Amino acid sequence: MPSFGARGFLAALLVCVFARETAAQVQLTPDAAPFKVEFGANYFVQISSRQNLPYNDEAFTDEETFLWERLRPKLTVSNSRVSFVLEGQDTHAKGSEFGVRRAWFDLLNAFVEVRQMRGWSLKIGRRQADFDTIPRLIRVPDFAAVVRSFDVAEASWQHRSTDLRAFAFRTVENDPDRFNTWKAGERLWTVFAAQTLGQQKLQTYVTTKHNTSVRSESGTLGSGAIYAWQVQSYGHVARWNVTYSLEHILERGHTSNDDVRASGLFGSLMQTYAKHHDVEVRYVRTSGDERADDGKRGTFDPFYPANGPIGGLGLMRFSNLHALSIGATHTLTNRATLAWRLHESHLTTLNDAWYLGSSVTGTIVRRNATSSRIGSETDVIFIYRFSPKLTTRVGYFGLRPGAYLKNTGGYGSPYEFRVQIYGDL
Repeated sequence: MPSFGARGFLAALLVCVFARETAAQVQLTPDAAPFKVEFGANYFVQISSRQNLPYNDEAFTDEETFLWERLRPKLTVSNSRVSFVLEGQDTHAKGSEFGVRRAWFDLLNAFVEVRQMRGWSLKIGRRQADFDTIPRLIRVPDFAAVVRSFDVAEASWQHRSTDLRAFAFRTVENDPDRFNTWKAGERLWTVFAAQTLGQQKLQTYVTTKHNTSVRSESGTLGSGAIYAWQVQSYGHVARWNVTYSLEHILERGHTSNDDVRASGLFGSLMQTYAKHHDVEVRYVRTSGDERADDGKRGTFDPFYPANGPIGGLGLMRFSNLHALSIGATHTLTNRATLAWRLHESHLTTLNDAWYLGSSVTGTIVRRNATSSRIGSETDVIFIYRFSPKLTTRVGYFGLRPGAYLKNTGGYGSPYEFRVQIYGDL
C-alpha cells in the first residue's frame, strides 16, 4: 500500500494519540451530565482498472488503472443533550489522474447538535453531504474517493409520527491542494415534512438552489434560482413482504433569462424471499431539453446526487434519462453477500445530451443519432466481511453500447474491475 504522505501520517498519528480516550467518561463540572469521548478512524482503499471510457473525448478509447486511499479520523464528544463531532478526510491516489481523487487533509464533519428540547433539535456546522431526508438531490456515496461536505444549519421538530425540518446550505468546494473553501455565489435552502402512517410514510420537501452567476442557453450571464418540489410515498406491505417507493420531483425557476421547466419520476419495488434474497426493480424518467434556443431549460437538475442506483460505472447522471433496472442481493453466509444488477438506459429526449455521471464528467452529443438507447450495463459485486472492522468488495461493471453510440461511430464497451477494502481502525 502506498504511503499516506505527510497529511496522512499526521492523521494516523492522531489516531494513535487519541485512541486511548475511546469511550472515556469525562465529568466537566460536578453538576454537568457526563460526556462520552470517542475516537476512531475509518479507512478505505480502492484499486480499479477501467477500459474504454470517454475521458478526453467521445471516442471511448481512454483507460486507466489506479489506486486511491482515504483515511477519516473522527472525534465525538456527547451526552444525552448535546454532541460535538469532528471528522477529517485525507485522500491520495496513485496511477492515472483522469479523475480527481485527491483531498487535502481537511474537515469532513465539524458540527454541534443540541437535542431533547421538547421535540426540537438544532444541528449547525460542516456535515457530510449524506442527508436521509433529501437523498435524491443532495447525497454522496461513502464509496466516493472524496466525500463532499456542506456547511449546514438545520432545525427540526419530531413528535410521534411527524417530522419537520428546515435547512440552510452553503456549498463547500474541495480543493486538492489547500483547505476547502465555499463555492462562490451559491446557496441552498430546504423545508421538509414527513408523516408516518403505520408501515407507510409520506413526505414532501421544497429545495431551492440559488446562483449569482449562471448562463442562459444563449450565453447571457445572470442569476439563477431552481425550486424543486418533491412528493414521495414509501413503505412496507407485510402481506407480500414488499417494500415500495414512488417519488416525483417538479422543478421550476430560472437560469439567467431562461425558464426552468423540468421533472423527474423515480420508483422502486423490492421483495424479500426466504429472508436471504432481495429482488428489486427500479425505474427512472427525468426530463431533457427539447430545443437549445427556445428560452426554456427542460433538463432535470439533480443538484448533488449519488449516481450509484443507475450504474456502478458512474456513466449515468439523473438528467435526460429513461432507465429501468432489475437486481438482487443474496445473503450467502453470515459473512458473504452477492449482488447483481442489470440496467437498461435510454435518453428521454434525443435532442438533448447524454449527461455523464460522477466517474466521467461532461456530456456526449451525437447529432446524427436516430435511437435514444444508450445501452445495457451489468454490475456484479461480491462482498465478504472478515470482521466488523474489515470488509472487501470485488466488482465488475460493464456497458454494452446501444444504437445511440453504435449507429453514430466512435464507441467502445466501457468496463471496470474494482477491488475495495474498508473498515474501522
